[in-house]
Amino acid sequence: MNQLALARPSHDVEVRTRRASPGEEGFVTIESFRRRRPARRRRSHARAPWLIVAVIALGGLTLTTGAATRGAALSPGEISNGTLRLGVNPEGHLDVAVDPWSILGLVYVPTGADGLIHGCWCEGWGVADRTSGLSGWASVGNGGISPNLAVRAFEVTAGTADSTVELGGRLRVRHVFRPSPRPELYQVDLTVENLGATPADIVYRRAIDWDVPPTRFEEFVTIRGAHPRLLASTDHGFQDVNPFVPLANLGGIGTFEDLGPGDRGSVFDFTLGVLAPGERTTMTMFFGAAATEAGAVEALEAVDAELYSLGQPSTPDGPTLGTPNTFMFGVTDGAVASGPVIARGRLMPTRGGGIVNGSVGLYLPSPSDAPSEDTLIATATTASDGTFTLETPLTSALAAAAAATDGQINLDLVANVNGSTYHLAIVRAYVGGAWLDELGNAPTQLALTPVSGVVNPRLIPNSAGGATSGSQAYGSCATYRLPIASARAWTTVGELHTPADTELATFTYGRKADSYISKAFSLDGFIWFMKGTVRVANETGSSGSATIAFSTPDDMWAREIQTEFVYTKYRTELWCSSPAAVLVSRGYEIRATEWVGSSRLGASLGHLVNRCEEDHATYVATHPRGMRFTRDDSTYATFPNAASVTVGASTLSLSARSGMSRWVTVEWLFGTKFADHVLCGTDAFPPKSSRIFAGR
Repeated sequence: MNQLALARPSHDVEVRTRRASPGEEGFVTIESFRRRRPARRRRSHARAPWLIVAVIALGGLTLTTGAATRGAALSPGEISNGTLRLGVNPEGHLDVAVDPWSILGLVYVPTGADGLIHGCWCEGWGVADRTSGLSGWASVGNGGISPNLAVRAFEVTAGTADSTVELGGRLRVRHVFRPSPRPELYQVDLTVENLGATPADIVYRRAIDWDVPPTRFEEFVTIRGAHPRLLASTDHGFQDVNPFVPLANLGGIGTFEDLGPGDRGSVFDFTLGVLAPGERTTMTMFFGAAATEAGAVEALEAVDAELYSLGQPSTPDGPTLGTPNTFMFGVTDGAVASGPVIARGRLMPTRGGGIVNGSVGLYLPSPSDAPSEDTLIATATTASDGTFTLETPLTSALAAAAAATDGQINLDLVANVNGSTYHLAIVRAYVGGAWLDELGNAPTQLALTPVSGVVNPRLIPNSAGGATSGSQAYGSCATYRLPIASARAWTTVGELHTPADTELATFTYGRKADSYISKAFSLDGFIWFMKGTVRVANETGSSGSATIAFSTPDDMWAREIQTEFVYTKYRTELWCSSPAAVLVSRGYEIRATEWVGSSRLGASLGHLVNRCEEDHATYVATHPRGMRFTRDDSTYATFPNAASVTVGASTLSLSARSGMSRWVTVEWLFGTKFADHVLCGTDAFPPKSSRIFAGR
C-alpha cells in the first residue's frame, strides 16, 4: 500500500518560545503536537490565541514560523477591502497575531465579528502528491507547519497578500489574496506547480473552523453545490490539513443544510489532476461574509462559486436568515484550468429510481503485468439530472499510454452513486489540442446504465461525501489491479468476399494490431456484463513478421479471418484508510491485452456471396477489367461473437471490430473475362461501408 492507506492521528498545536541561539534575533517559535482529546477540545483551543499574544507581548516581538527561520523572519499581514479584514500568514493560511495586542482571522467590518479567530486557530491548507507520497501543510491549530515547507516569497499591501512556498523542493504552492468584484468576498488564487522530475498527482485540502459571533462555538453550518475537482467534504473544522490524514466528520458528510447548532466547520479535498514536470494548475477560492444568508449566496453566485460553505450563528434568525452575519467560503468552477473535454455523459437511474447525483471518475488502467495501482485521471460531480463533464490536459501518463497504443488510450469511466455501480470502457485520442473518441469525433454524451446495487471496487476516492460501503465511511482510497490469469483466444478481425472473375483478393492485418474488442466487467466474478471496448494496437515483431495476410484467386469465395489475442482476467481492489488500511471491495474484468500475430481462416460466409443486387442494391459499385480497389480507412464492421474466451475459469463470448487503417487493408485485383465486377456496401458505398460483400 502507498501512503494513501496510512494515517496519523489528529493533533492540537502547542506554541511556545525559546530564547534565540547565536545568529538569531529575539525569540523563536517552537511548535509541538499532542494527541487531541475531543472532550476537552474547545477549552484548550480557546486559550491558545491569547497565550500566543501573551508570549509575543512579553518580548515585544514579531511572531515567526519555523519556515521563516530558514531565511529572513516574515511577519503575518493584515489586508482589507473595507468590508472584510483578513489576517494572512506567510505560508498562505489565515489566523494571525497582527501585533502584541491584536489577533485576526476573517472579520466582517459592519458587525465587527470575526468568524475564525475565536477558539481553535484551525483554518489552513495542505497539498499531497499521491504518486510519490509527498505532502506539506500550513495551519496554526490543524497540524502546524510541515517541516518540509519553506516560504520563498511573501508580499503584503493594504489590500493584497501574495504567498509562495515550496515543499521539499518538489512542489511550489502560491496563494494570492486580493479583493474580488464583490465587497463581501476576498478572492484567493491558488497555483500549484510540479518542480520535480516525475509526474505528480495532486490533492489540495482546505479546512475552516467556523466560530461565528454572537453565538461562537454554537453555529449552524451548510455545504452546498458541486465542483468538478471535489473529492470529499465534511463538517470537521478541526481536521488535520495533511491530505494523507483520512477525513473525519462531526455528523456532516458531503452536502448538508443548517447542521447544528454546535462547534463545527468545513473541510474540502480537491483533486488538481496529474501534473507533468514543470506543469502547473490553478483554482480560485473565496473567503467572505455578508449581513444575511441571501446576501452571501447572491455574492457567491455573482462570482460563479457553485460549491460553498456557510457559517451562521444560532441567533433566532441565524439558521434561516443568516443575521446578523453569515460567513462563507466558496470555490469557483469556471476558474479551474483543467484542459479539454475528454468525456461527457449521464448516469441513468435504476428502474424506478429518481435523481442520480454524485461523483464520476476516469481511470487509466495500469499496463503492468504485476499488481499495481491505476491512475485517476479526472473527476467530476454530476448535476442533479446525472449529467457530467470530465476535462483533463494531455498529462505525461496519458502521453505515455498513447505512445504504447498507436495514439489511442484505453480508459475506464466509473461511478458508484446511491448504491448503484456504473462502469464503461472508452477509447480516446489527443489530436490538435482536443480529445477525440475512437471514431475521430468530439466526445458525445454517453448514457451509463447501472450494473447492480453493490459497491463498485472503482469507487471514486473520497467523492460524493466520502467512499462508502453501507454506512461505513472511509478516508483516502486507491484502486489496485491484480492480474489473475491470461489465455490466448482466436478472434475474428476481418473477412474477405470475392466476386466472379477475381484475379487476386487480399486481406492484410499488421504490423500493429488495430482492433476494438469488448471488455467484460463483473462484481462477483460470475455474472458478467459487456461494458465498452478496449483498443489493442501493440506492435509485435518487425513489419514483416508481424503482418498477416490472406490472398485468394478463387471466385465466389468468402471467409472470416482470425488472429490470436491474449486476454487477461484482473481483480480490482479498493483500499482505503479508516484510519488503518482496509479492503473496501473487489471487482473483476476481462480485457484483450496483447496481439499474438498468428492467423487462420474462420467460418465460411458463402451464404453472403452474390447477393449485392438483391440485398444491397443501393450501394453497388462496379469495376472494369483489370482494375484494382483498395480500402484502408474508415470504421469496419463489428463481429458480435468474434472470440470465445476462457480465462481463469470464466468463459465469455466477446465482440470485435477492426478499423480499416494503415494497419488493416483489403484489396481486390479484378480479372479480364468480364466487363464489370461487383462489390457492394451494406450501409454505404464500399469506400465507407461497415462491411463489403461481392458478386451480383
